[in-house]
Amino acid sequence: MEENKWVEKEQIEQAKSIDLLSYLQMTDPYNLKRVSASTYCLRTHDSFTITTKYWRWWSTGIGGKNALDYLTRVMGMKFNEAVIELTGDPSRYESRVIANKQLAVEDTERHLVLPSKCRSSDYLIKYLRKRGIADNVIADFLRRGDIYEDDRFHNVVFVGRDTEGTPRYGAVRSTGYSREYKGDCKGSDKRYSFRSLCDNAREVHVFEAAIDLMSYATQMGLLADKDYRETNLLSLSGIYQSGTGGTTMPKALDTFLESHQTVENVYLHLDNDEPGRRASIDIAKLLERNCYSVYDKPVPYGKDVNDFLMYIRQEGLAEHNKESWIK
Repeated sequence: MEENKWVEKEQIEQAKSIDLLSYLQMTDPYNLKRVSASTYCLRTHDSFTITTKYWRWWSTGIGGKNALDYLTRVMGMKFNEAVIELTGDPSRYESRVIANKQLAVEDTERHLVLPSKCRSSDYLIKYLRKRGIADNVIADFLRRGDIYEDDRFHNVVFVGRDTEGTPRYGAVRSTGYSREYKGDCKGSDKRYSFRSLCDNAREVHVFEAAIDLMSYATQMGLLADKDYRETNLLSLSGIYQSGTGGTTMPKALDTFLESHQTVENVYLHLDNDEPGRRASIDIAKLLERNCYSVYDKPVPYGKDVNDFLMYIRQEGLAEHNKESWIK
C-alpha cells in the first residue's frame, strides 16, 4: 500500500494493539470523564464513549476498536501518519498534555454570568403575550425560574440548566423596552440550552429558538388539548454547519440524547427556510445512523413555529385547525 511505505509491519501490529483509552490517557487525560466502572466519555463530546475494547461516537455513528481507528476515522490522519503517532517516543506527548490541561482548566473555569433579575415581570409578560404565548405557559416557566425579566434593560432571559438543575446557559431577547438586542450571556454553554423536560417521555421535540419552544407548548394546548409538560421540548440556540458544508450535530441535542437514553423518537421543528430544511435533512441522517426514529415536522404555514402560532391566533382555530401537526 502506498500510504504504508514508511512504516514496518511490526509497527502496524503495535499500533493496532493500542486501545483508545490508553492513548488518550497518555495524550489528553483531562478530556476523559468516567461514566461507569469501565466506561469513559470525552468532556468535549458527551456522546463519545470509550472502553478498553471499543469506542463509539453515538451522535455521528462512527466507531472503532483501537486508537488507530480513532486517528484515521475521527482525526483524519493518513494511515502511516497514525501508525507513527502511536509507535513514536511517548515523551513527545508531554508538551501536548500540558497544553490540553490548560484548555481543560479554562473550560472548567468558565462561569455563566446572568443579568440581575427585575422584581416584576411586566415587560416580559407583555412581550410574550404579544408573541402569542399562552398565559399558563408563561406562568409555568416563570415559576421554575427558566425565564425572567432582567433588571437593567427589561429583556427576557431564557435559562438553560444541566441535569442537576444548575443554570448553564442564558439567551437574552429584547422585549421592546430598550434597544433591540439578541445574544447569549457570557459563559453560556450551548450543551444546556433552553428546554422543558419530562423524564418519562420517549420523544423529544426540537426547535431552533426558545420562543419557538414556548410557541409549540402553547399550540399543544390550543390545537390538541395536550399538556406540553408530558413531553420533552428542546431548543438548539441556532444551527451550525461544519467547514465542509454539512450541518453538525447540535451540542444541545447531542448532550440531551446522551443523558436521556430511553428517548426513541425525535421530532424536528426547524425553520421553514433553506438553512432549516437543510439542517433537518443532515441531522436526521446523523440520528438515523443511531437507530432513532426521526420525523421532520416543519410548520404548515410561515417561517417558524412562532409565525404559525401568530397565524392561528389571528385567523382563528375553527377554520384553520392544524391539530394533525401536533404529535
